Amino acid sequence: MRRLDGINRAVSWHGLLPKYESLQLEIWKELEEVLLQESLIWAQKAKAEWSIFGDGNTCYFHARANRWRKSQRIEAIKDGEGAWVYDTSLIKGMATGFSSKLLKEDIPTRPSFCC
Repeated sequence: MRRLDGINRAVSWHGLLPKYESLQLEIWKELEEVLLQESLIWAQKAKAEWSIFGDGNTCYFHARANRWRKSQRIEAIKDGEGAWVYDTSLIKGMATGFSSKLLKEDIPTRPSFCC
């Protein structure tokens, strides 16, 4: 930063000379690299601290997600005769059969209009 301030003062006194311009660009690139490295270090520190100490809410959110996932599961379904089916392979077969039957049905076409 001091070098950059010195170049800025020299530019204000002497104008923007090519040597100052290239030096200023070089220092800006170094500064950007340092800032990038600093942000990466802070991100690594934060991740390391989180993995060591954890988060107090993690258990709560995992339990909530698992509860939601369980509530979204199909555990039983009624067959065509009204009996409850609990076997997952039979439920999958019923769903596949329903979908294929639905796709095989003859769908009436749209009426064509003469223009």
